[in-house]
Amino acid sequence: MMLETALAWTQRLILFATFWQALELILIRQYFGNNSVWPAHDLRSKLHFFFKPRIFLALLGLQLIACLAGLIYPSALFVIFVLFTTLIASLRFRGTFNGGSDSMTVLILVCLSIAKLSDGWPRLQQACLAYIAFQLILSYFVAGLAKVRKMSWRSGQALKELLCYSHYIVPTRLQKILQRPGLSRALALMTLGFELLFPLVLIHPMICLSGIALGFLFHAFNVWALGLNRFLFAWISGYPALLYCCALLSR
Repeated sequence: MMLETALAWTQRLILFATFWQALELILIRQYFGNNSVWPAHDLRSKLHFFFKPRIFLALLGLQLIACLAGLIYPSALFVIFVLFTTLIASLRFRGTFNGGSDSMTVLILVCLSIAKLSDGWPRLQQACLAYIAFQLILSYFVAGLAKVRKMSWRSGQALKELLCYSHYIVPTRLQKILQRPGLSRALALMTLGFELLFPLVLIHPMICLSGIALGFLFHAFNVWALGLNRFLFAWISGYPALLYCCALLSR
């Protein structure tokens, strides 16, 4: 994969992700008022102006426009503006609205903004893509490492409790399947194996493609089971960087 191609696809995917993030926030705008779940009046910040319901809603609307414009015309200005609005949204929700997916979104937008402003400096652009790939691999590996240390995960009990007894609305069919100890343990071990072995994607482009396919299926399953759509869009935005770095190492 060429450097320009990797940057172009990273931009398309992250703008697609932030488009849906903004649209999701607009759809739940009734919860932003002063008497709602996420009131703005008690936020103490120099950016409080942007947290006012109408201003914040207008900012999200501009983010939608910038995402669409950036998908048509690959300018650095659109990426930087989307980064700004994403940071404002994160501050509006006292850090992040959806945890890790917001952090990955900001990380990719920051790296992409630097890369877009570094036209003519291919080494710096490569470094930006390498950092995205490194953080992507690390996110899977660290998650797997944290899980494998716990007997409850190795036995499948933790996964069963997450999917059957948590606040997530999990499909009934999946809950019934996980009542079987053997199946819940097998699914947990598959998850651990995927996360812990993910660094192997750097060995060969075909292994990288296989890892990306498994990653997509992993996140798609989480969307179906737990409704974690933001994680799917945020993480696949980093896959072009991963493919590029793997191809670079294989030369």
